Amino acid sequence: MNTILQVILVAILHLTLCQDYEEVPYCKNGGKALMEDVISHTIDSINKNVRYRLQKGTQLNGPTTSGPKFLPKAKKLDDLKWSCDLELEAMKLLGDNCLETPPAAPVGKTGLFFKFDNEEDLSYVTAISAWLEEIDNAPLSDAATAGAAVTYQGDAKTANFANLIREDITEIACAQAHCKQGGEKYRAYCLLNKPSTVYSWIELGITTDASRPLNKGDVLYQKA
Repeated sequence: MNTILQVILVAILHLTLCQDYEEVPYCKNGGKALMEDVISHTIDSINKNVRYRLQKGTQLNGPTTSGPKFLPKAKKLDDLKWSCDLELEAMKLLGDNCLETPPAAPVGKTGLFFKFDNEEDLSYVTAISAWLEEIDNAPLSDAATAGAAVTYQGDAKTANFANLIREDITEIACAQAHCKQGGEKYRAYCLLNKPSTVYSWIELGITTDASRPLNKGDVLYQKA
């Protein structure tokens, strides 16, 4: 087999594998989230970026306009795993309609709700990115970072970020809905495997629903 033909075959195989990887659902029990989105844009984004940086003491705390400040180093944060069972729960709760208010989280779970209208090509991955980027725009307060543990101090601007860095959560899964009634509408709903609150990101602003709140002073993680 000549070299040019080998190169072509390798390229075709690589393209085929990439397409298969991107288009195959991660879960085999009826879940819809694609493997690429789950692994690269959810699990890796949370574990290998934010939670990893917290364990290394390199996670920035807020904007850097007046010099970088870092969140305290975490003692231990386990990696999050995608839960196929949680995904089915999230799908059932969100449904195919673009809800205006968050569904109530099941007992013992945390729900995170994303709502965005009049944009195209958004997904639950957009929600994950928005929640992780909350810390880039608003720091955790001095009260949150004082003491032996980093705590939640009731700031809605970083509430979703706070939920994603909690030391007690180990599983996550998300569902999404896309509607075209009256324009493009996107909704995402993610579940965490510990109780907390339902937070809603609405058109670049955040509103809170306090049915299951993280209480002021609740521990997010222990310091190293």
